[in-house]
Amino acid sequence: MAQGHLDEAVAYAEASRGLNQPDGAIDAACEQILLDAGRVDEAYDKYALTAHAAATGLATYRAIARRYTARDPKQILLDLAESSSDPGRWFAAAKDAGFPDLALEFAANGRTDPRTLSRAARDFLDEDARFSLKVGRMAIQRILDGYGYELIGADAIDAYRHFIAAAERLRVPDAARQDVLAPATKANERGAIFGGLLIRCCSNDPPAYATEPIVQPVRSSAWPRKATRR
Repeated sequence: MAQGHLDEAVAYAEASRGLNQPDGAIDAACEQILLDAGRVDEAYDKYALTAHAAATGLATYRAIARRYTARDPKQILLDLAESSSDPGRWFAAAKDAGFPDLALEFAANGRTDPRTLSRAARDFLDEDARFSLKVGRMAIQRILDGYGYELIGADAIDAYRHFIAAAERLRVPDAARQDVLAPATKANERGAIFGGLLIRCCSNDPPAYATEPIVQPVRSSAWPRKATRR
C-alpha cells in the first residue's frame, strides 16, 4: 500500500471511533495496517498497549510480547504500568516474566489484592524465597491496612503461613515474627479486624493459630494510589 493510501486507511479507521465500533477493535485495525507496512515502532507506540487489552494484565502483556518479539519485555511492562491508573495490575505479568523486583514495585505502587500477593509468596517459596518473603510481608501489611475485597480470617492466616515459610527457608523466622507483631499490635489497637488474629499467628506455638475460626468478611475499597517509576 502506498504511503499516502496507508495514512488514509489509518485516518479512515480513526474516524470511525464512536460509530458503534469499540476502541479496541479500531486500535487493532490501525495497528495491523501499520504492521503490514513495516512501521512496527509506530504501531507499538500508538496502538499496541490498547489493541491487546484483555481481562487480565497477564493476558494483555503476553499478547503484546508475542506480537512484538523484538521489544524488551521489561520495557513493555514499564510502558503498560505507565499507561495504567493501577501499576499493580501488572504484578502477575512482571512476576511471571521473571522480573521479581519490578513485580514488587508494581505491587507497592498499585492495588494488587493481598490474596494475589499471598499466592505469589506460596508459589515462589522454592524458586525465590527472598521474593516470597517480601511479597508475603506486603500481603500481610495490606491486610492489616484494610485493603482487599471481602477478606476472611483464612486469608490472613494463609498470608502469614506463606510469609513464615519463606522466613524459615532463609533462617530468619524469629525476626520475621517480630516484623509482623509490631504492626499487627498497632493495627489491633486501632481496631483493625485482623490485628488480633495476626498477633496470635506470631506465637511460637503453631496450634495457637492453626485452628483459628474464619471471621466475618470485610470489604474495603481504600487503596494506595501512587505513580510507578519509569
